[in-house]
Amino acid sequence: MGQSLLQKKHYAEAIQAFSKIPQKPFDQGNNGLLMIIYTYALSGDLKTAKALLEKVSEEDRKKCPYFLAYVYLGLGDKSYALSQLEFAFDAHSIILGFLKTDPVWDPIRNETRLKSLLKKTGLE
Repeated sequence: MGQSLLQKKHYAEAIQAFSKIPQKPFDQGNNGLLMIIYTYALSGDLKTAKALLEKVSEEDRKKCPYFLAYVYLGLGDKSYALSQLEFAFDAHSIILGFLKTDPVWDPIRNETRLKSLLKKTGLE
């Protein structure tokens, strides 16, 4: 639900939806918090996004590079976002299966590094 609200740019509602995800590490890390940070970044509230990002543990940063890449893309750091996607590939992150179709990556779809990553994953 949060993702669809993001697509519609309903940021406050998206933050509410993502807030319902447990705010603790699970599966691939603290995905709920990372999605909240990403939403703040997209909404233009970079100060809050950066403050929350400081609270993400090093362990969670390693567990969920795909969603960390969302955050850095939202903050405008395309290079670091791509580095996180490359790290996700090296870590054999299964979520990379969405790399070709995830609309989050549309702003960097023409980046050479993303195209290369799509080829490496067999999605291109």
